[in-house]
Amino acid sequence: VGFSWGGGLACWLLAEHTSWHGPTLLLAPTLQLMASAARRAIPTFQACADPSEGGLPLVHIFHATDDECFCPRSQHRDLTTTGAAMHTCDDVHVFADARSELAILRAFTSCVDEARRRKRIFPRV
Repeated sequence: VGFSWGGGLACWLLAEHTSWHGPTLLLAPTLQLMASAARRAIPTFQACADPSEGGLPLVHIFHATDDECFCPRSQHRDLTTTGAAMHTCDDVHVFADARSELAILRAFTSCVDEARRRKRIFPRV
C-alpha cells in the first residue's frame, strides 16, 4: 500500500520490475509531481497478471475528484494505460469520505487475497 508520495515511489518500484511486482494498492500517488521534481518521465509498468494466471489487475489506483493539486487528471490518463484497476472517489486527497474508505477496503482485501493465492501457487524456496 502506498499513499501520496509513497504511492509514487511504489510506481517506480513497479516500473523497475525487480524490486516489487506483487499486488499493490496506490492511494492518490503523487507521481506527476515526483517525476517533475526528479526531471524524469513518468515511469511505466504493466499492472495485470499473466493471462495464464487469470489476467487480473494486480494494481488498484485510487484518485480523488478534488485533488487536482497533488494528482492532476493528466496523471489519471497516464496511469490508466498501465492496465491497473482505476477508482475515482468523490473526495479529497486524504480520502475522508466513508464511501471512499469502503471502496479502498474492498480493493485492499482483493490485494491481500491475491497475495495469499500467489503464495500458495508460488511458495518461497
